[in-house]
Amino acid sequence: MCPKTNETENYLSMKSHVEDLSEPFPDLFSVLTEEKDSLLRWTSYTFPVEVSFISLDKDVKFVTAKATETNGSNQGQLEPVSVNCTVAYMSQCMPWNKCKDACCSMGASSYRWFHDGCCECVGSTCVNYGINESRCLECPPDKDQMTIEELNVITKDSVKSDDFSEETHKGGQDSQTKREEDFDEIQSIDT
Repeated sequence: MCPKTNETENYLSMKSHVEDLSEPFPDLFSVLTEEKDSLLRWTSYTFPVEVSFISLDKDVKFVTAKATETNGSNQGQLEPVSVNCTVAYMSQCMPWNKCKDACCSMGASSYRWFHDGCCECVGSTCVNYGINESRCLECPPDKDQMTIEELNVITKDSVKSDDFSEETHKGGQDSQTKREEDFDEIQSIDT
């Protein structure tokens, strides 16, 4: 009997697209993310990652293990090495292609774009494309600050997670009609 909560934002924050970038520039990414950005264009997070394997299907870009010494002799055993992973979350929401371009221009090795518009640029020493959590400061924006087009995109994405009950479907049609009327009104003002 309780009203159904709106899980649209949570649903979109959980879904993401990841991709490796073809020309990373790790030194540039490190310089840009080592200190807080004064303009708050992004927020950086650095955390340790233990790497204990070597992937044979990709070029290995850094040393992942070191030899251990026991009783003064090097027995050649390998132990995991901790490296720091740095990711940068863009403050504002952006479309997928702008996220890719922004991360490429920062020198990131890969990126993760969340379906809520949050963009995460991932450094070269990270595994599994950084943090699988949307943490952008101003994203997603409040619904009152969104354009009609942005609301339509969110509505279309959230319909995929709805149960399509008769009540939900009817309410969706009413709100869709209202948004279309608002959009038509804005279009007539512009012309």
